[in-house]
Amino acid sequence: MIPRMLGYYVAGRLAAIARPSRETNRYINISIYTDSGYRGRGCMQTLILHVCKLIRNAGKTPSLYVDVANSIRFRVYKKVGFKAHIDAIQYKIEQMGE
Repeated sequence: MIPRMLGYYVAGRLAAIARPSRETNRYINISIYTDSGYRGRGCMQTLILHVCKLIRNAGKTPSLYVDVANSIRFRVYKKVGFKAHIDAIQYKIEQMGE
């Protein structure tokens, strides 16, 4: 079983959180956040590797969404083994029709 949320603690303080979400038959998406005071210390990398292991042990494939313009996150995700598959197209509604 995969926990709904996982935390990474440094000296008793919550440094990063990961939330497995958007599960399909094959994939589980991962959302992750690292507190700004703990960035650059490997917290996200350690946590994401742990979450990916749990997902794989459940017979699923981990996936995530990242803006490639966010070079730090993109670099960390590539370092732990993620590969870019597609560029997303983003749409937004400017004005709702009557």
